[in-house]
Amino acid sequence: MPRLHHLAVIAILGIAGAACARNSPTAPTTGAGVTIVGAVTAPVPAGLQVAAGATSNATQVDGSGHFTLNNLPSGTIDLRFSGPGVNASLVLSNLLANQTVTLAVTVNGTAATLESARRVRGSEEEVEGRVESVTPPDTFIVAGRTVSTGGGTSYTATGQSVAFDTIAVGQRVNVTGQGTSSALVAAKVDILTPVVSGATFVGVIANLSGTRASFQFVVNGIVIRGDDNSAFDPGGQFNEMANGLQIQVTGTVQAGFIHATRLVFISPAVSLNGTVSSRSGTVPQLVLSVAGKTIALTDLTDVMRKGTAQGAMALATGQTVDISGRVRADGTIVAGTINILADTPGGGFWMQATITAASGSCPDVHLTVGGYQVEADVQTVFNTPCGQLMVGDKVEVIGIVRQDLSIMATRIQKI
Repeated sequence: MPRLHHLAVIAILGIAGAACARNSPTAPTTGAGVTIVGAVTAPVPAGLQVAAGATSNATQVDGSGHFTLNNLPSGTIDLRFSGPGVNASLVLSNLLANQTVTLAVTVNGTAATLESARRVRGSEEEVEGRVESVTPPDTFIVAGRTVSTGGGTSYTATGQSVAFDTIAVGQRVNVTGQGTSSALVAAKVDILTPVVSGATFVGVIANLSGTRASFQFVVNGIVIRGDDNSAFDPGGQFNEMANGLQIQVTGTVQAGFIHATRLVFISPAVSLNGTVSSRSGTVPQLVLSVAGKTIALTDLTDVMRKGTAQGAMALATGQTVDISGRVRADGTIVAGTINILADTPGGGFWMQATITAASGSCPDVHLTVGGYQVEADVQTVFNTPCGQLMVGDKVEVIGIVRQDLSIMATRIQKI
């Protein structure tokens, strides 16, 4: 009996030891059913794939940037992104069995950056991302998720206890608590990267929209708004604003955004002169090749012809142009201003300008428009009747550049 008792004890201890090994938090559990639902933020590299480490658990990222990986192990996972020009990884740790992780990731070359993450297992929830808005005294939104706080919520920043009013738009935070259908009820809020009023930060412009009087863009996940009171440093102009350029922003915290008080371009300024050797794209967002450089136009690019503001339609191959703009990280020059210096005989011509002189009899009229001599004949299409065109009228002229650099009009209309 003593021997049998001794063997039984050994068996029980062995079973208990195996159970402890299975439940140890330091030992990842395979086949635990972790699900990752991901979104790669634009731009999405073509042919992008994502795999869980070196395993065969991999999938294609669709055209809108979405992917899903199922039945992954708990513990630590190395997400590997690969495709043309892409070889990047993102390490996720402390993954739990039966947890669903929703990610937003930016992928560029060898870098994969976690923009936001939401982890859910039952009612347990954890969210990490940028604060998008704050509603005192107890609510804020982070990475699209409403967070509700209360008397039992603890707040920390760099390891120190703080209060709710420390939370500000633009901060990166980590929140843990209990999830409901309407909100995450926070037990703990950890402020990871505080942003204070009047702070200066640097990042890449994304999602640019608006006009000089009222514009908006995103930098490092933070919504930036500006207006006529937002000052550009000397040498910088609003028409140079473009997605992909690096900028330094100083601003004040508002409800849901940062109001820009000062903007400084970090992307270097450049000027060049040369001949347009190719033109592609759709107006106004054309792409030109000039002096071996790729030139990108935006909705804000100013196109000038002999001092008169034009549209991108005025640009044609063979023209000599002067360009000023900013250089993106990929080497593309984003044009702020393009001045058309000379046209090429036989090339197409488009212009909007004012008639300053007129002679001849319809349809054989001779006009001076924006400093150019414009000739019309019986083949010219007059969208506005020829006899109604007068000095002082602003017109659109479409035609062909002749050898003497005058314009043979194919179409003329008053605008």
